[in-house]
Amino acid sequence: MLALDNFEAFFEQGTAQNEYGENIAHFTLYTNTHWSLYDSTGVVLDQVRLPNKAHFSSGSIIGHLLATNPSHVDVTPMIETLAYETGQSYWQRFQTRRNVYARLVYAPQDFVDAVVLMHQQNWQKAIAALKPFTTAENKKLAGKAAYNLAVIYEALGQKQEALHWAGEAAQKKSKMAAQLLPVLQNQ
Repeated sequence: MLALDNFEAFFEQGTAQNEYGENIAHFTLYTNTHWSLYDSTGVVLDQVRLPNKAHFSSGSIIGHLLATNPSHVDVTPMIETLAYETGQSYWQRFQTRRNVYARLVYAPQDFVDAVVLMHQQNWQKAIAALKPFTTAENKKLAGKAAYNLAVIYEALGQKQEALHWAGEAAQKKSKMAAQLLPVLQNQ
C-alpha cells in the first residue's frame, strides 16, 4: 500500500526591481510530500520526502511595503499539479530503466557475421557464432571472441557471465578486456 503521510504547501516571496525601477514581488509555491510504501503486513518498505516548486505569480509592491498575497482559490490547481508530479516522481523511482552501453567490439573478418548480429541485438545467435572462436588455436582471435562475448553478456545484464568471458579474454591478452574487467567488477 502506498500512503501519502504528509503534504505541505507554502509560498516563498522574493522581490526584485523591473526595468522601470518598480519593486515586484515574486511568489514561488513549494510542496513537500512524504510517502511511505507498506507491504501487506504493514512493514514499511520505502519512505521518501519529495519536494517540488513552481513559480506562482508576480505583482507590484504597493507603497514599498505591501505585496498582494496569492489567493488560496487561485493556487488550488497548481497545488494539485505539483502533488500529481511528486506522485509520479515516486513511482518513477521503481520503474525499470533501459541502460545503454557503448562498447567497442572486435570485428575481424573471421566473425564479422557475429558482429552484425550483435549490432542487431540478436544476442543468442551472436553468442552461438562467437563461442566456437573462443577455443581457436589463434589465441589472439580467441581473446577477441571472448571479449565480444563479455560485451554481449553485459548487455544482457548477466554480470557473472560477462566477468567470466572478460577474464578469459584478458588471459588471452585482449587489451580491451583489460579495460572492461574493472568496469564490470565495479558495477
